[in-house]
Amino acid sequence: MKRTLPSFAITLKYLRVRYCHLEKSLHRLRRLLTSGSPVLFAGVVALAGLGLSNFQTLTSLNRTIVWTLLAILIVLLIFQMNAEYRRRTFDPKLMLEFDRSFDSQTMRSKRSRAARALKENQGIRSWQDFKSPETDDVLDFFEGIGYFMQGDEITPEVAHNAFFYWIYGYYYASRKYLKAAREKEPSQWESIDYLFRMTRQIDLERVVRNGQVPMT
Repeated sequence: MKRTLPSFAITLKYLRVRYCHLEKSLHRLRRLLTSGSPVLFAGVVALAGLGLSNFQTLTSLNRTIVWTLLAILIVLLIFQMNAEYRRRTFDPKLMLEFDRSFDSQTMRSKRSRAARALKENQGIRSWQDFKSPETDDVLDFFEGIGYFMQGDEITPEVAHNAFFYWIYGYYYASRKYLKAAREKEPSQWESIDYLFRMTRQIDLERVVRNGQVPMT
């Protein structure tokens, strides 16, 4: 039994990593697919259909014209999708609103009290008894970012750039409290887990690319 448990734990960790990677890839795929211009896409489909359905009846010159126009439309579509994809990836508009709220004097005070409460209560026996309205407010804040990310309104890249340091710190400091809260209400702060997983994947990407040591 002692030999199988480490192997099972390693397999479970590997599957969890692959699942997070798949989530991130699906998020990017959705962003890419919705970046294409409907007009250009319709033009590509229409010309491709025209060329294929009338291939035998079209003259050599007409076929050349159709395939040339099709190639031009495909190139334009690729460039347009790439530009729109990058714009959506790094669009900070909604995140700037969260940033202003996070840096407000009221939230700074709540963050300080929440951090103190979490630090002072790490050794308590039951997190079911933990009471900290400020901690709840901070978790609600990150829950909001995670919710908008699940709706593709905020990208993991932007959220990572703006908040990963804080997401990472508060997530690990409050993970016991999150677990206790979900024993009462399974859906409590569920978007925070998604937010952490996605921004963590972006962080790991950058760490590997830059040859740095990841945050543990």
